[in-house]
Amino acid sequence: MRDAIAFHALPLAGIVAMSAATARAFPRHTHDQYGIGVIDAGGHASWSGRGQVQAGPGTFISVNPGEVHDGRAIGGRPRAWRILYFDPEALAEVHEDIMEGAPDAFTFTAPVFADGGLQRLFEDAFHYATSPAQPEATTKMRKTASIACYAGCERNRDRARVAP
Repeated sequence: MRDAIAFHALPLAGIVAMSAATARAFPRHTHDQYGIGVIDAGGHASWSGRGQVQAGPGTFISVNPGEVHDGRAIGGRPRAWRILYFDPEALAEVHEDIMEGAPDAFTFTAPVFADGGLQRLFEDAFHYATSPAQPEATTKMRKTASIACYAGCERNRDRARVAP
């Protein structure tokens, strides 16, 4: 299999889309943005500061700005994924809107998770990210950012409730 990695330009500043299909391993590295993506095929494993990750088709992976992580294909077989990277300023604005100025900074708490509600929004957003410019693309991307932010905030609240 030949590596296929593509970055897609979006009409909304602060968001970048990437799709990849590869068996390549990525050494430890960081990103300046938040990332939320879905595994489309194969298995993905990685190490992160939030724990070990094993993700298969249909599960989400996430990364926070500055988080050290790596990535590799499970069993050396190719995996495919799509991911949206959000500049911190883009999510900070959305976080403030939906959380009404809550003091908590936004962070993805789980490096891998399943979320059926987010799946459809992600699919819509990625469709618009990789299609010719359409007027509703900005709205779809903002909705996806809102849901991603909300999902992360809800997980933070749930962890706070069960923490000793």
